[in-house]
Amino acid sequence: MVLAHELDHGLQDQTFDLHRFEDVPSSEGDAALARRALVEGDGVALMIEVMVARSHAKVDWANPEIATAIEKAMGTPGSGGEDIDKAPLAIREAMLFPYRAGFGSSRRCAAASRGARSTPRTLAAEVDRADPPPRALPRR
Repeated sequence: MVLAHELDHGLQDQTFDLHRFEDVPSSEGDAALARRALVEGDGVALMIEVMVARSHAKVDWANPEIATAIEKAMGTPGSGGEDIDKAPLAIREAMLFPYRAGFGSSRRCAAASRGARSTPRTLAAEVDRADPPPRALPRR
């Protein structure tokens, strides 16, 4: 599964030049995070497709309820492992955000395009809509 995820990144890079895609000014932290989420979310979707294909089935990405259920499950305590669950909320969210939110964004675009695999161009609007992870509360 992890190999499929990483191979997806290799194919993304060959097709879209990920270094250039993710190269944004340092003052644009939210844009950088949203772009990273886009890349990771697509990798998560491919991992799910591989897992389901091993059961000789297919994921119906055109059904938005499937992606919504998976995205909610990814945010449930226990879904990231015991060590991640013990981490402070701000750190946990910063670690998981690119995978969970990126997956949700890429699948919403896939559902809108009747299940077709998305590309950075079709996901451009989603990058701007991605919710940033919660910020740590300032210390008093």
